Amino acid sequence: MDVELLDKIAHEVFPHVDCVNLVGRGEPLYVSDRLWNALLGHLERCGAMLVVVTNGTLVLERITPQIIPLIETLSFSIDGATPQTFAANRGGARLDRMLDAVAHYHTLRKSACLPRRPKLSISWTIKKNNIAELPGFVRFMAQFEPDKYFFRYMVLCEELELDQSLVGDPELANGYLRDAYAYLEEQGVEVVRPPLFAVAQRGESAAASNALDPSDALGVPGVPDSPGTSTAMAPSAVQPSLPARRCPHMFAEGAILAGGAIMSCQAYFAEAVGDMNTVPDYMSVWSGPRMQSLRGGLASGSAWVQCNECWISQMHCYAPAAGSLESALHSEAQLTELVMKAWDLRHCDRR
Repeated sequence: MDVELLDKIAHEVFPHVDCVNLVGRGEPLYVSDRLWNALLGHLERCGAMLVVVTNGTLVLERITPQIIPLIETLSFSIDGATPQTFAANRGGARLDRMLDAVAHYHTLRKSACLPRRPKLSISWTIKKNNIAELPGFVRFMAQFEPDKYFFRYMVLCEELELDQSLVGDPELANGYLRDAYAYLEEQGVEVVRPPLFAVAQRGESAAASNALDPSDALGVPGVPDSPGTSTAMAPSAVQPSLPARRCPHMFAEGAILAGGAIMSCQAYFAEAVGDMNTVPDYMSVWSGPRMQSLRGGLASGSAWVQCNECWISQMHCYAPAAGSLESALHSEAQLTELVMKAWDLRHCDRR
């Protein structure tokens, strides 16, 4: 982003927000010192906090004791619990360096004398090559006291990704996910997660035979022999209905791309509703007719297509009741074709 565009956004928008969240398809910390320092200056001036979704490569250089008071959350994208899986899923990166970055941040946040401790979040994209590593991974990461986990199935965008997608393979996914979800619920860790898949038969014992042993991943415990059983119902055994929407994003979060495009939502292929380079001001778009239409449609049940086919929205739809993993099983079983489309965007008309 140009520093001049950042200045424009910051002067108008930053005084009215709690957090500025840096996230994208690249590494947010891989920016010029001029842009980074300008951002930090605007945050300090406006009293806004910083959230960064990072691959960890520049955490030791960018996240220093001096800026810890500005950090609300640092979210690490970790998609594998063995060096081999991590490298395959993170472009050849090294797991030991990622864990060093997590340890560095955790040390800084523990030692800072602040009224609230900066949060640690872990993001994990669920794929065939890492699903069996997940239960052991969340147990290993407990030493760093994560505040939040953000799980999602891999969003299928291209045919070449099909071999790693778990869409259509619930027997492999459910047992491991149930194990990880139950452990984190027991630990009281906040989890944003996709629903379990509906399956046509009870049990996922077949998944155990496909287990990947992450015991060589710098002390990560092995995967339990049995990933658990499922009580999810077959799609044909229920009359599916789409649950009431609880997605908060277009009500509480604005999204602006690096070039200035104002997006209706942070989700892939969301509609652009304006541009910071041409509109009179941001608030005229935030409160404008397109955003009001988007919000009104969600509340009335006449949601835009981008909401009906959005994986972020589906995770909010199927979020379990507080304090009870099992109470959500019935709704999780009611996975419709509409919900499944949220994770398979190969034929998305808006691409």
